[in-house]
Amino acid sequence: MNKTLIICDNLDIALLYQVNLQVYIDSGAKIINSFDNAEKELKISKGLFDFIIFFYKLGEKSTSKLIEASKAPNTSIVVVDNRENDSEELHIADAHIIQNIFDLKSILRIGAKTFGITAQMMANKPLNSHYQLPNRLLPLLDNPPCEIYSKKGDEYISVSKEQIKDKHFFIESKERLKLINYLTINYMEKYIELMSSKEALKISENVVENLAHQLTKDEAQAQEVLDVASKAIKVINSIIRKEKPFLKLFKLLIKNQTNYLYVHSVLLQYTTKHILENMSWGNDEQIHKMGIANILHDIYLTPLYIKHPEFISETQFLETAVFNDKDREVVESHAYMVATKIKQWNQMPVDLDSILMQHHGAKFGRGFPAQPDTNIIPLARVFIISEAFVEQFLLHNKTKPLFKYNIIFEILKKKYKSKQFHQIIDVLTSIEIEKD
Repeated sequence: MNKTLIICDNLDIALLYQVNLQVYIDSGAKIINSFDNAEKELKISKGLFDFIIFFYKLGEKSTSKLIEASKAPNTSIVVVDNRENDSEELHIADAHIIQNIFDLKSILRIGAKTFGITAQMMANKPLNSHYQLPNRLLPLLDNPPCEIYSKKGDEYISVSKEQIKDKHFFIESKERLKLINYLTINYMEKYIELMSSKEALKISENVVENLAHQLTKDEAQAQEVLDVASKAIKVINSIIRKEKPFLKLFKLLIKNQTNYLYVHSVLLQYTTKHILENMSWGNDEQIHKMGIANILHDIYLTPLYIKHPEFISETQFLETAVFNDKDREVVESHAYMVATKIKQWNQMPVDLDSILMQHHGAKFGRGFPAQPDTNIIPLARVFIISEAFVEQFLLHNKTKPLFKYNIIFEILKKKYKSKQFHQIIDVLTSIEIEKD
């Protein structure tokens, strides 16, 4: 197995790097978590590691000395710039600088080039029926996306994570990428909660990219989702900087990036983009406009979703007794509230306020009609079907692992009865989706 050394004082992040390197480029990685230990290791093993990853936060002077000490022919060095004050760009000779601790894609790309590993080689690599992982990952498996196993002799036994007593646990080899993606997002959530708003915005693109892969493993499609969502986030942030109450909500949304509200907003990018690319009247301007709507549509509900992460729809708020009249009014009127606010900003795209006003089918933005108003704009209809699809997908992916997602289209056609909605649903049936 290819050899990597990770020098990082944050053991959780180091472990995240370690398992991604193992799964994606077949590299075993040793973790060193202090300057003294790293200095000793490099004296003993200089030239033995092909790939070395440094965390710059270990200390600027000490890290620079370590980097110099580690340089050797045919050794690739990555420096992850994790300084809190990063106003000046970091430059280190003969090293790859990564500006974002969660930019795993770049780290893996550099490692693959170092080891001469291609995606085809990894796809063709023979594997045992089950894949071994360290039990240190278990605390992040709140709701494992696949079965986990312990091994007794030659037998693999399905168990709960609480039953794992060994240093390792196992999953089916075919599930390894799904599990690593799940763990990566969970790690991100843990650290985003501790970050400043500026730092959270900085890593938003990497979170979007991982979430995009919940719907598709197609690299080009995931990149397109990333581009649309990231552009929307940047546009919103540039426009609302002086709107302190609204900016506070926006930052709260961005900082809670594995909360349901953010997850479904990102997945909407994929579905709305697919629909508009396949409708005769769709265009790039509308895709960009919907990208902004996807991020902002439920922004006034952000505090409620964070307080109640078990909820996955607005109607659940209205059906519970835990909310006061003020909260209920926000839920009933959130579409009207965000549309009214957006209309005040001339820099926002034309008709964005109408999409937001009508995104639950009520022409004037209040309530949740059983059947959408017949006079809402076409992009609002696209939004309604996209959101309904994503909600059903997330609900059934979570509760019914063997659920066939094509049934969602039957559910949507029963709920939305008009020909206009059925045309949109028919376009959506050709979407390529990664399912359990």
